[in-house]
Amino acid sequence: TEAATLLAMVLKLAVWEVKLYGEVPVLPDDERQYQAAVQEFALGKPMEYILGVSALKYEFVVDKRVLIPRWETQELIDKVIVHYGGRDNVVIDIGTGSGFIGCSTMLDHIWKYAVLMDISTDALEVAQHNVIKHNLSQQVALFHGSALLKKDMEEALNSAMKHDPKKIVIIANLPYIPTREMATLQRSVRDFEPHLALDGGEEGLDIIVAMLDHLRALKEEKGYPLSTIILEIDKDNIDSLTTYAASRGIELVYPFTDPDLRDRFCVVHI
Repeated sequence: TEAATLLAMVLKLAVWEVKLYGEVPVLPDDERQYQAAVQEFALGKPMEYILGVSALKYEFVVDKRVLIPRWETQELIDKVIVHYGGRDNVVIDIGTGSGFIGCSTMLDHIWKYAVLMDISTDALEVAQHNVIKHNLSQQVALFHGSALLKKDMEEALNSAMKHDPKKIVIIANLPYIPTREMATLQRSVRDFEPHLALDGGEEGLDIIVAMLDHLRALKEEKGYPLSTIILEIDKDNIDSLTTYAASRGIELVYPFTDPDLRDRFCVVHI
């Protein structure tokens, strides 16, 4: 299947066409490109990076500047986010990467408007490409900022407030892998995906905890209509996150498990 997919990419055909025709004439340049792609795949490079796209419910352009969207995150959209949507609500997608979550939920008509935020200007370039690809330029704003900085969080909230939301919902797929575990990741992740989007600090919660503290403070100080924060987390961080939440009076809900029956998603009410 992988061979047919790579050959289809080189020949600009659908995979089913390659399989249907069986033998396909290949020009020398095409053969060289195909062999190079096969070699990259053999070395562990993810298929999505070789193809330049990730195709789940919707197709998104991806490259080494952004994480590859996973089926687990598509399930987060389909099973969790949809319940917190509303055509009067605005979403801020923090750590947007390719724009997969923010754009997908706008294509599903879940929100009034979306603000896509990332610390990486490289990632935002990819997100911009996907915003244009899906004709969302009038419904989505891109914002360069860090969840570690309170002033950046305030600016993102102010951007959302321009669209008169009934509620602001935060979706954050932030780095949550403890630094000590980075070397143990699958080769396709460790060697090819951006570490900036993976490394969550000593315990994996550095950025998540900073963001939650900033959002709580800003809601109290400025009265932003913040209601819900939806996080993707690591199962090994649940105890630490629960301890943190108890110390701050924050309610945590784990609405469903991922396909491997792990608590990967957390809904925070502040």
